[in-house]
Amino acid sequence: MGVKSRERVARLEEGIQLLRAFWGPDPVTWESAFYRFDAVNVLPKPVQERLPIAIAANPSPILHRAV
Repeated sequence: MGVKSRERVARLEEGIQLLRAFWGPDPVTWESAFYRFDAVNVLPKPVQERLPIAIAANPSPILHRAV
């Protein structure tokens, strides 16, 4: 999808930080190597104060073959 392999983990971690910030009470201003936002207020906010985030993967069977 055009994202360099070496950036994927950092983007994921920062994306989670951003979600948590967006779900907070204040508008979010953020600038990094990956994302830029200016006074973004995401509505509606989740009802839960600390919403759990689940991450799943579907690794290629070729890469995880039993040896």
